[in-house]
Parts: sequence; structure tokens; C-alpha cells
Amino acid sequence: MTDQPERKLTPTERLHDLAMAAITKPAGTTRGAETTELAQVHMGPQQGRWYCKSLGTVAQDGEDIMQLWSRTLDAARQIQRDVASLNADDKLAADLAATLEKAKEAKS
Repeated sequence: MTDQPERKLTPTERLHDLAMAAITKPAGTTRGAETTELAQVHMGPQQGRWYCKSLGTVAQDGEDIMQLWSRTLDAARQIQRDVASLNADDKLAADLAATLEKAKEAKS
């Protein structure tokens, strides 16, 4: 056995080690992996209305399929309520703007 100190890694070698650790790290099942995509209709009679385009959930550690289903369903129901409220607020704002415009035209 030699008593020579271990050689220090170069910056490039350290970067390589970090990159390999990040690449080989197992995918986490954190809540951050869950996704929701909200979008607006761009054409047709529903133009301007919001809708939930996708909802992706990930099973947490120790969570069985029925617990995941229940949590996903709760999230979907909450999103549905929030989107309905958002669309109602937009409709009220549009109706108010139209009423004010009509009142302005009537005064002219």
C-alpha cells in the first residue's frame, strides 16, 4: 500500500461526477411531479372560456391505487369548481362592460 495522498479531481471531472449523479438519480415521487394544465378556448361559441386541459397525479410513497384515485378525484372536483368560478367572473365582467358601453351609447 502506498502512502500517497489521493489525487484531487479536476473541475471537469467533478462536473462529470455531478452530471452522472443527476442522470442516475432515481425519479422522485414528490408532489412537484404532479401537473395541471389550464387553457382558454380560442375559437367557436366557447371562445375565451377556461378549461382544464390535463391533470397528472403521481402515487406517493405508501399510497395505494384507491388513495391515489381519491386524491385525484378531489383535485379534479376542486379544479372544476375553480374553473367554473373563473368563467363566471369573466362572464360577469363581459356583461358589465357591455352594459356600460350601451349606457355610454345611449347618452350620446
